[in-house]
Amino acid sequence: MGGLPVDDVGLGEAVERVAALVARGRGQIVPLNAAKAGRCRRDPALHGVVSGADLVVVDGAAVAWCAGRTGSAPRRITGIDLLVALLDAARTRGWRVALVGGRIGVAERVAARWPDVDVALAIEGYLSDARLAAAIGAARPDLVFLGLGTPRQERLGAALAENTVTMGVGGSFDVLSGRISRAPDALRRRGLEWAWRAWQEPRRLASAPSRDALGFLVGALVRPAR
Repeated sequence: MGGLPVDDVGLGEAVERVAALVARGRGQIVPLNAAKAGRCRRDPALHGVVSGADLVVVDGAAVAWCAGRTGSAPRRITGIDLLVALLDAARTRGWRVALVGGRIGVAERVAARWPDVDVALAIEGYLSDARLAAAIGAARPDLVFLGLGTPRQERLGAALAENTVTMGVGGSFDVLSGRISRAPDALRRRGLEWAWRAWQEPRRLASAPSRDALGFLVGALVRPAR
């Protein structure tokens, strides 16, 4: 995918891959959607981070469709589904987790949905990376979920990944906290989550991530399928 690695794994296999990283004590997980892939085209530093990640899952329907044009068919795992599966796994496997990002109170509301999980840290994202890194280091979690937006969450995740396991989760905290609603199943099955999110937050249509996603799709359309 534009020189980016993509792992063909199902949800259960992805959880086991993450469990191996947690046992090792370090690693980075990256869900790849069209906006992130498009940003990688113009951001060599981000491209390097994603290329060096330990697990890259196909998050967006557009990425899955573009991969299909190359003759491959990696399975799709949305970032939010992987996040939920990992929080459930943390409850049964005793992992300490950190929830970092979102508006004030959002991470705490997500933590409240998993009362049996050892949440070492739940903190909003409007702090500097240095302060967040210090708080995460003091909490000593096994697994850190970063809801800071791309490319910030990937860059901070890469910096932390030598001492813990990190995963960027974008706006998933907003959904899990109830601040915004997730797309209905019918739209999710058709890969139209983006349309639901745009309906709830119309300003996203003019945002840099939306332009990056469009650039990725245009690039895929003009490249001949193999």
